[in-house]
Amino acid sequence: MVVAVIDALGRDNIRFVGGAVRDSLIGRPVTDFDAATRLTPDLVVERLRAAGIGAVPTGIDHGTVTAVAHGGQIEITTLRHDVKTDGRHARVAFTRNWAEDAGRRDFTMNALYLSPDGTLHDPVGGLADIKTGRVRFIGDAGCRIDEDALRILRFFRFFATHGTPPMDEEALTACTVRAHQLATLSRERVRDETLKLLAAAKPDAAVAAMADAGLWPYVLPPGSGVVDIALFSRLLDCERIGQRPPDTLGRLMALAGGQDADPCALKASLRLSGADGKTLAAIQAAFKYLAAGENGLGESLYRSGPRATAEAVMILACDTKIPVREWLAQVDRWRPRSCPVRGRDVIAAGLAVPGPAVGDLVARAERAWISSGFKFSRDRLLALLKGID
Repeated sequence: MVVAVIDALGRDNIRFVGGAVRDSLIGRPVTDFDAATRLTPDLVVERLRAAGIGAVPTGIDHGTVTAVAHGGQIEITTLRHDVKTDGRHARVAFTRNWAEDAGRRDFTMNALYLSPDGTLHDPVGGLADIKTGRVRFIGDAGCRIDEDALRILRFFRFFATHGTPPMDEEALTACTVRAHQLATLSRERVRDETLKLLAAAKPDAAVAAMADAGLWPYVLPPGSGVVDIALFSRLLDCERIGQRPPDTLGRLMALAGGQDADPCALKASLRLSGADGKTLAAIQAAFKYLAAGENGLGESLYRSGPRATAEAVMILACDTKIPVREWLAQVDRWRPRSCPVRGRDVIAAGLAVPGPAVGDLVARAERAWISSGFKFSRDRLLALLKGID
């Protein structure tokens, strides 16, 4: 597909840019391709379609067309320069000047261009910064942030994923003095960038630096208190020691206080999806079940599920002496189960007529089944309900 797009637009009109170039230079897998072109969007659409390649105007006002073919896609954006910015949005004009396009990007490492012939173009010194792990704004850091305040969060996210200490002082200072600008952003944009940061392999330093810069009050729910950096760091250690995969929502709960976190407030403030909100609530419920010790582990697995239980176990292990390895092993062995007694069984046994009493008896049977370690059979549970066991 890449070759087909190059042939359609012309080798002199297109260069690959951004993450694909950056990550290929440091040996990371490349999955998404972005390209820049000197052609206007209408010409991009025209040439792609003439070549039999799908052309979707995904961001036509900003010059972006997505080429679709053979199950893959490439985002192609016309070279631009900013005409007007307000900290959230930008009005752009198209240009044929590669340097102008580079000058409007955020970080030097994101302004590397690769021509189809393999020539690397580095107009702002991004290659040297990639080699040293320096996340640096292009030009004046304050001006770049004033154009789009989301770049504050992007700076810390890129430091977590691509940076090497120490942080760039100019960038850190500019982010700190402009922390209040985060309040102007949509919560959806804040959410997306925050979750990407928390998903990084080693977000410790970036998360702590954000706390020092006073950023977290603009990210987490109002009145949520001081973020628990220590608990967050201990959870990361627990993940590494136990070789557990990172769970972004578990990390979010730890950062927001672990057992003291408010899942509903997090969901509302960060505009999380319904599924993510349920996961946070399940983690919080797991804390309650696990308060009973190993006897509560099975109930937590049954009611909250293995994902939420695993996160709750690791968060608890940060401050409590529990057999974390043993419990996590049980989590990994867990398979979904269903209570053997249902409403129809209660009715067939003559224990109740259809109505609220049936639900109460099923719940009673379920509690007994969980307490038995999920061993009691349907007949044994019905006998318990009849009072003859």
